Amino acid sequence: MKFKLYISLMLLIVAAISACTPRKVTELQELVMNINLMCPLNEGAAGDMLSVEYDKQTNEVKMDIAADTRFTDIGKLREHRELQLDCLRLSFHKADATRLLKAMTAADASLNVIYTNQSNGQTVNFRITADELKDEVKKQITTHQKDSVETAARVALENAMCPREIGRGLFLDGVDITGGNILYIYRINNDFKSDRNLENEKDSIENAIYANLRSLLNHHRKGRELRQVADLGYGLVYIYNIESGNDRIDIVVTGDTLKQLVEQCRPQHFYERR
Repeated sequence: MKFKLYISLMLLIVAAISACTPRKVTELQELVMNINLMCPLNEGAAGDMLSVEYDKQTNEVKMDIAADTRFTDIGKLREHRELQLDCLRLSFHKADATRLLKAMTAADASLNVIYTNQSNGQTVNFRITADELKDEVKKQITTHQKDSVETAARVALENAMCPREIGRGLFLDGVDITGGNILYIYRINNDFKSDRNLENEKDSIENAIYANLRSLLNHHRKGRELRQVADLGYGLVYIYNIESGNDRIDIVVTGDTLKQLVEQCRPQHFYERR
């Protein structure tokens, strides 16, 4: 009698476990279908999500993304695993992407991402395992942690694109997070500098930087990213090195100054749900 009771209990437990998996898979399927209907979706620096599908046989979500070539170098993505994860992290602030991530981990699903450079058709395909996805969920326990991960990912991607020319004679050589600041290192050659004394133009360059920051704060995505940087307490440091000499100027926007700037430029209607 006890043996029969034991067998019955075991069968009930197995049945309960079996019942959970289909429900989680069904929820994932429905969510993927709903998100796919909204595509294309802008994922910020990560690019535009063109489609998302779920393969029940492989228990895998497939995501097609058109890369934003200003931030994403397809060749470097192919070479560096961490940059692949950084691209994924950049979409986590979106409510739908966060829900999808949690649904995938609940169903123990993996992710297959295909990034395409729209200008030349070059692609890179990479897979994120179920265990890696679970690790990403753990990193996003608090808003501060989530913002830190996303900002670090954005800086890493931007740095991976360096060095690059951003204007005639002006190059961005690197971007990094150091000492509580986001550091931008520029290189200037004679095409930009001409015969001008750069130190004498420091005030005008600084004014241009502040004007650009105010402009970015009025941009939906860039404004959100800059507010995120301010919320994390980061300052901004701009270093300009002269290519043909030892001249250098540093312009610092402290964390407190950036917060003040954010408050001054915050639209009255701006209350983004976090």
